[in-house]
Amino acid sequence: TRDQLGFWAENTVAPAAKLALSGAAPLVPGDKQCKFCKAKGACPALRDHSLRIMGGDFEALGEGEAPGSLLSDQEVSKLLPALPLVSDWAKGVEKEAESRMLAGRKLDGYKLVRSRKNKAWTDEKRAQAALLTVLSEDAAFKKTLVTPTQAKKLLGKQDAHVIDGLVETPVGLPTIAKDSDKRPAIEVDHAQDFATAA
Repeated sequence: TRDQLGFWAENTVAPAAKLALSGAAPLVPGDKQCKFCKAKGACPALRDHSLRIMGGDFEALGEGEAPGSLLSDQEVSKLLPALPLVSDWAKGVEKEAESRMLAGRKLDGYKLVRSRKNKAWTDEKRAQAALLTVLSEDAAFKKTLVTPTQAKKLLGKQDAHVIDGLVETPVGLPTIAKDSDKRPAIEVDHAQDFATAA
């Protein structure tokens, strides 16, 4: 009824909204409420919940199994329901880390690097014409024009010059890697230029 709806709005919805806006609301992790939450990567309650799922809640599963044995069907079945939330949380943590690093913050042991990209033709029509001066159509085409790497192998050192100026390596998007990664770290002021494209 109208009175029941008014009572619910005044005594349930309004206090809940006030608590939520106060910043002091309790954090209650779960599949539904965390799925689209933008703060999942920095949420201590979801962290504790996910670590509890990965550790304590399943410690008893492996009791008594032989060393080196694989998980049983029963163990895999018990773990499956927990994976979506734990996986979602892990992706949220990675996104949170990337966001902080793009803002110029340093995370011990990690840096921003560009993701790997395949070589691409700068001008496919000109590359086609150049390749056909040396290669047959059957060699130059594989439904689409061969890639620069494939062309280099087909041309060999003697004819590699025909594609000079026709090859570029696209700029990779920011991705997190360990400090030991061979790729150079991205300077943060450059990272800001493509933050919106990530």
